[in-house]
Amino acid sequence: MSMSAAELVSHLYRHRDERQRGSAAWVDLDRAILLLDRAWSRPGRMAVYELAEARRLVARWVPELADDVSSP
Repeated sequence: MSMSAAELVSHLYRHRDERQRGSAAWVDLDRAILLLDRAWSRPGRMAVYELAEARRLVARWVPELADDVSSP
């Protein structure tokens, strides 16, 4: 079952905050959150790249949420 954009970001923040600040996982999940925010707030040509990059980062650290990374 797919979750809403707000639920996904909430889960990503929780997973990010479980990691040590500054670790590779923390940095990647923080970047994924920022990419998703940018892609959802400014849809367009770059949104495709931003969503793909966010999905790659999420799949690396929280694979069970990767399928939920898409347009809101």
